Amino acid sequence: MGQYYLAANLDKREHVSAWTLHAGAKLMEIACSAEGVAGALAILLSDGNGRGGGDLRSTNAVVGSWAGDRVVLVGDYADPRDLPGVGPVNLYQYAAEHFTDISLDVASAMFDDPSVAREWREHDADLVQKIEAHRLVRDAEERVRLLAGADPKLFELQ
Repeated sequence: MGQYYLAANLDKREHVSAWTLHAGAKLMEIACSAEGVAGALAILLSDGNGRGGGDLRSTNAVVGSWAGDRVVLVGDYADPRDLPGVGPVNLYQYAAEHFTDISLDVASAMFDDPSVAREWREHDADLVQKIEAHRLVRDAEERVRLLAGADPKLFELQ
């Protein structure tokens, strides 16, 4: 078996799951792969993306959104005493149950980049399908938010 990890942002109460990203969740699987959690952390923690060659080609707000935050790669075998100030809980379990999973948000930002999109389309059709469905849901949620703030008179029948 072994210990599984997820990236948890203690300030934003968000997490990234390797399994959602179709990647390994053990520490060395994360450490030795640019995909999955390691890639997601690079995107989330980046400061200044879009200012030079080799940057991710995405304007998604999730890019750099964890820069400066308290972030921990926490294992499911973590001892509640391992992180002072967090409380007597297993942070892996707590984050998985109570923090917002933003894995598909990060994957969506990565998918904005044509080279990433091309690679994933060739090698991970299931993840591409999840990203596209996620984008449809996010778009619909944004439309509902916009409509909720609109003048009710716009919806009256003439």
